[in-house]
Amino acid sequence: MNRIVFLALLGGLVTASASAQFRYEPVGQLERSRGYTGSQIFARGMRFPLQQQPAYLNSQIYGVGGYMGPGGGQCDSRNYSYPWYDNFCEARTWTCPLCPTRQGHQGQDIRPATCANDRHATVATVPGRINDIGYSINLIGDDGTKFTYLHTSRQQVRAGQRVNCGDVLSYVSNLDKNGNGYTTYHLHFEIRKAIAGLGFIPVSPYTSLVDAYQRMGGGGACDGAPTPMTDMGPAPEPGCHSSTLGRVVDSGECVQVDYAGCGVARCGVYQCTSGGWSCSVSGCTTTHENASCANETPPAGSCRSYTLGREVDSGTCVQVDSATRPGEPASCADGCGWYVCDEGRWQCTTEGSCGGETIGHSSCRAPGPDDAATCRSSILGRDVESGTCVQVDGKDREGEPAACAEGCGWYRCDEGVWNCASQAECGRDQYANAACSATGQGCVSYTLGTNVSHGDCVQVDKEGCGMDSCSWYRCSDGAWTCSETSDCSGLTYENEACEASDPCTGGERTDCGSCTSAAGCAWCPGTNECMLEGTARDSCEGWRDSRSACEPCDFNDCNSCTGSGYCSWCPGVGCVNEEVEDDVARCGTMISSRDEC
Repeated sequence: MNRIVFLALLGGLVTASASAQFRYEPVGQLERSRGYTGSQIFARGMRFPLQQQPAYLNSQIYGVGGYMGPGGGQCDSRNYSYPWYDNFCEARTWTCPLCPTRQGHQGQDIRPATCANDRHATVATVPGRINDIGYSINLIGDDGTKFTYLHTSRQQVRAGQRVNCGDVLSYVSNLDKNGNGYTTYHLHFEIRKAIAGLGFIPVSPYTSLVDAYQRMGGGGACDGAPTPMTDMGPAPEPGCHSSTLGRVVDSGECVQVDYAGCGVARCGVYQCTSGGWSCSVSGCTTTHENASCANETPPAGSCRSYTLGREVDSGTCVQVDSATRPGEPASCADGCGWYVCDEGRWQCTTEGSCGGETIGHSSCRAPGPDDAATCRSSILGRDVESGTCVQVDGKDREGEPAACAEGCGWYRCDEGVWNCASQAECGRDQYANAACSATGQGCVSYTLGTNVSHGDCVQVDKEGCGMDSCSWYRCSDGAWTCSETSDCSGLTYENEACEASDPCTGGERTDCGSCTSAAGCAWCPGTNECMLEGTARDSCEGWRDSRSACEPCDFNDCNSCTGSGYCSWCPGVGCVNEEVEDDVARCGTMISSRDEC
């Protein structure tokens, strides 16, 4: 971790009462990935949004008891400890232009001092006016910055009311937009500002919260005087997530890949431009060369063959495909011609004149009894089997069928011949072209050993996404995110190693407790079986995904029910387990403490 570097950049550790223990990870260092890494403070001088210290910034979904985190309950002490973690840009599907994938968590989750409902006050961060009250409280500061508070109860203000910095707004709870308790006890806090070229958008609250917390020192901290922290000025252009580097790079940086793309069969270079990858590499601020391409310096006099996808020595003859080439010498104009590498330049020749290595083209050979019906792909730089589809670049192709004439069309190998096809006609083996990913960048899958398109999902046979094995990942605009197969908009690639390796089945998962102790598993009480959580969500009523959800709530009165620690009383329904989503959904008003009975 680069904690020391970051703290130096932000002006040092706190000197308040919490300084002996307060630590925080760098901005953009999420618990499972990287997010927005800009260090500017978007709300300089604001007050911390909780009335009292301590407070803990971390993930609700990856924390202990979260649906993608370690087993346990939300009140586990590990959730109430330092260091802080940024979770702006954490995996979500909300639009968030500053995030590497342009989607993600739009705010920062803040746990209060203790795991208690309706006890810890939220306060106004700046002087301003309450713009809206509903599912959230929206405070518009005098400079136009918007601050949003979610999941709170006992709201102390009304729409249109003028507030001062530090005024109590509400209390931390776990409420959804219908007033039901469905999440952990935490404050979801957002900041929105007008950013040039991007609009009025969510911005990272993390550095503003670090600054405010350091000034707070257990007191009011409404003086608006920020600690010395480096302000980078206007927000930089969003960066890009590089699957090759395994991290985010800034706009303007270039990355060399070790696969086909950008018009070459291997070792192409992509440039990050305002959050997206492009093949234009003019003016790279930094170029990250690929180590696997380091030994590919061509020998003197060699030629690059796009038919073969590699360099060949001077004197080598290569046969091209059957496409006609008007303007070429007669022996090459009608297709299937031969070209010789002559000291770095290709010259049309005849097969009989070749004195060095000769490499024929599969589409020009008369098929023999042992020939496979493959096709040569100059884009991939290799032969592919019949049924494989390859997408070409965006250049117009006059005379081709309508689906392929305007570029970015799909071609399918049909028994040795390429034919224009729609993507819907393609089978499992599809190779999208990076230059055509208008709806999102593709991803490199090391499980498959090839590229996949935006929206495709791949199942892996190792630990991840809160599961011991066999989790699903979705390619989301160049980055991998944890997913259910129902969210896949493209192809789904099942892993053969998982067909007989379901972590939720087997003799040891015979009861609710043992089932929910396994990451990614849920218990279905109706059928008394342990199954993958995604399967349970789709097919089981009343499914349980934690040990506390397994506890029975068979109490007959409000006092006994709410005194159990994990059950709540629902008038008209009875005692329900607050960890079971289906039970909570049936309850309009939920009573969680004896005092409310």
